[in-house]
Amino acid sequence: MNNTHYSQFPPEYGFKPDLMPAGQSMNQTEAQTQEQREPGMKLVAYGGKYAFQCQQSNTIAGWQTIQFESAPKSSSSPSDRTYNWSKKIAFQITDTELPLLVAVLLGFLPAIRFDLHGPEKNKWLEIINQGPNFYIKSGMGSTLHSAPVTLVDASMFGLLALNQYTANFPLLSSDAVLASVKMLARQSFENKTYKIPKEPQKSGYHHQGAWYLTLLSNWLFCMQSGWFMHSLSHKICG
Repeated sequence: MNNTHYSQFPPEYGFKPDLMPAGQSMNQTEAQTQEQREPGMKLVAYGGKYAFQCQQSNTIAGWQTIQFESAPKSSSSPSDRTYNWSKKIAFQITDTELPLLVAVLLGFLPAIRFDLHGPEKNKWLEIINQGPNFYIKSGMGSTLHSAPVTLVDASMFGLLALNQYTANFPLLSSDAVLASVKMLARQSFENKTYKIPKEPQKSGYHHQGAWYLTLLSNWLFCMQSGWFMHSLSHKICG
């Protein structure tokens, strides 16, 4: 997966009194067009079989968050570069999931699983840091989308998620928010208070086996690198 497309779509839906239905307030019209204003900025990573899109989104309660969408290729032809977004799986990250998403995509947690989404509680999303790349899987019922994602793509996804998370705390800087994410990641990892992806059945790995140890080693490398750079910056800057 080596192609990333990003764009920003500024709000284009103004409110003109002469176009507003009789008896309808400005707030009602604004609520109806909220979905039209999204997605705002979006990033798309294209894979061999599936594409994953990360975009700005708002919850019904007004929380600024991220929505992932995945779609299969339109055909199996190698020359076909189009994707069928009418068959997409849409997955909106909740307020409590958002900091964990940031932690994984920026390398502070090795992997994450979000599930029990949708009216039927059958939608899920998994993100795994494999070292050389990330691997993202989304599912709804029996439908599964999966693709490797480059480190650059994952980092850009993470920065967009961090931007959204920070926007919910206007009195805090992004540095302060990122520091809280790092602390949350460390405590979550040490206490095992977050969901990890389901074990790959075909590999024969176990939770305490090679697969989990690979995730652990990747996480330790990321954290040690972060601590080293933090210490180095203090020595240089005083």
